[in-house]
Amino acid sequence: MSRGVRIFAVMLGAAMVNFVNFVGCGPVHGAPQKRPATNACSEQACEAYAPSASLSPTCNNGRCEFMTTPSFDFTIVVHVPSTAFYAAGQTFAISGATLFNRSNAGPSSPCPVTSCLPLPNVGDASGTYTVTPDAAVLVGIATSALTSFPVRAVFTPLLGTTDTWASDQGLPMDTLFSASRLVPVDTSDTPELLYRTSLPSARYQRALYPEPPYDEALPPVLNTVRVGTQFTDSFMLGGSGTQLDDPTGDTRTATVSRHAGLEGWHVWLADMATSNEQRISPLRTLHGSSSTVRLDTIGQSQADNPALREGVEVIVAPPDNWAAVPRFVSPLIGGAGLNIDYPPLPAPTSIAGVVANATGDVLTGIAARLLFASESIRLVDGSLQPLLRYETGLSTDDSGRFVTVLPPGVYDITIEPAEGTGFGKVMQADVDIAPGAALTLAPPTRTLVSGRAISSDGRPVAQAEVLADPFADPSFDGQNVLPRPARTHTADDGSFQMELDQGPYAISVAPQRTTGFPRLVTIQKVVGDAQDLGTLPVPLPVRLSFTVKGPAFKAPSASSAPVTAVEGAIVRIFAVPVGGSRAVEIGMAMTNSQGACEIPLADQPH
Repeated sequence: MSRGVRIFAVMLGAAMVNFVNFVGCGPVHGAPQKRPATNACSEQACEAYAPSASLSPTCNNGRCEFMTTPSFDFTIVVHVPSTAFYAAGQTFAISGATLFNRSNAGPSSPCPVTSCLPLPNVGDASGTYTVTPDAAVLVGIATSALTSFPVRAVFTPLLGTTDTWASDQGLPMDTLFSASRLVPVDTSDTPELLYRTSLPSARYQRALYPEPPYDEALPPVLNTVRVGTQFTDSFMLGGSGTQLDDPTGDTRTATVSRHAGLEGWHVWLADMATSNEQRISPLRTLHGSSSTVRLDTIGQSQADNPALREGVEVIVAPPDNWAAVPRFVSPLIGGAGLNIDYPPLPAPTSIAGVVANATGDVLTGIAARLLFASESIRLVDGSLQPLLRYETGLSTDDSGRFVTVLPPGVYDITIEPAEGTGFGKVMQADVDIAPGAALTLAPPTRTLVSGRAISSDGRPVAQAEVLADPFADPSFDGQNVLPRPARTHTADDGSFQMELDQGPYAISVAPQRTTGFPRLVTIQKVVGDAQDLGTLPVPLPVRLSFTVKGPAFKAPSASSAPVTAVEGAIVRIFAVPVGGSRAVEIGMAMTNSQGACEIPLADQPH
């Protein structure tokens, strides 16, 4: 089956329910939730659905569903409201297996298996960044005693037991921040300079970034840590096992030259493997026409020598208020490459253009947002240098016209027409920007996508929300720019239409919450002027029903703290599509006043 239109029935393990059309059944509509949701057609019993050899749907007070557990891995993300008694404002990611594999939660537990989801503990994290006098001398700071410096602490949630960022895999897990301040640790002590924050017990990449002006000399500290109920992070530069990677500076000394001068420019080292190219060295300011500085690091050496590991790049950047001047970004090879001669460049060029649609000899302007990202920058001798990079964005006027200034070179231009124009987001690659260039950028029309949602018994699914979310998964067919999201609703006959940019999407059909039907998610690649997704059958669900509570205890006792139900929490279920690597949302609910919720699930997305 291609990655184009995919139509699939629910499959749970070896079970498949065949599509049945029951005459006399009206459209699937939601109703005021005065009682548990029902999805059965009154004209036909649930048991009449064609059974498989191993599993049949059963009727549970008007709900047709599979009385089993999902046959695929999923992750539960719980957003706790800021008004909650426990873990106010926190977000937890919990493996779905937690509902079924809790060995210490027996029938007498206040949080029993399959009917209760215990939230992890919230940990108290605090720490300092101190520097010994000897280490201070090496980085160019004068201090005669052990000194604590202010830092910004950044905690990035990791996926399970891996070192992969949870957010990079589709989970809505926010990065958490804290900053050093004077904190009275004990009433009899003088305040200490440390950061302090609370965050869910889990694994994180923790980064300590010295605050300005100390970021000019002190390197960041990046580690993978596990935060429990108490996490004390006392880092000491120059202590045992926490030395600079190369105290001599032989492999960390950079010399940067620029004939036109470097006053106010900066140089630093970055980790190419991270999505935001994390800084791993001090942010050094340059002066004169040639400047030599140390770019010290901590924990960034090769395994057998002090040279920088692979996957590191050196960045030389102009002052932030400069326009039309590119950065120099160069990967290090074998730890070498810190001697940089920033090449002479021709003057930036003014370009003008229009975003328009051509109809015969007539151009109709289209208001749009443009992003210019260089592939290579042209040097004075006319050659192209890919190590020079420049990016800028702008908006056209209402007629689609624009004027800007760019370093000459070859650019990828992302065109994002304004909503309501009927034109789609697209990238125009390898555009040569020469002095005085006049550009005409022509985006394609959006694709008219249509389809029809029906239930497993052939009823149209009315007033269901249809969501089209960009699917940024490297395992999917290559796409040079992500499309924009969109949403609509099905009509009473289950049909829907919406205009989409071309590109990969996770298309979701979410029936009204009170119908008892699950959200159907399918991966599609949208192309052309029009695309018919055909019939999308919303299957019978496997239902998750549980109560969200604070930390559970092995057994209730007089000395045990009460198990607190979490009211008003948003509970979202995420799963990785078949053959993919990035999770998509497949279900959502909000807990009631007792912390309870139920979420019907379809099969794993395809």
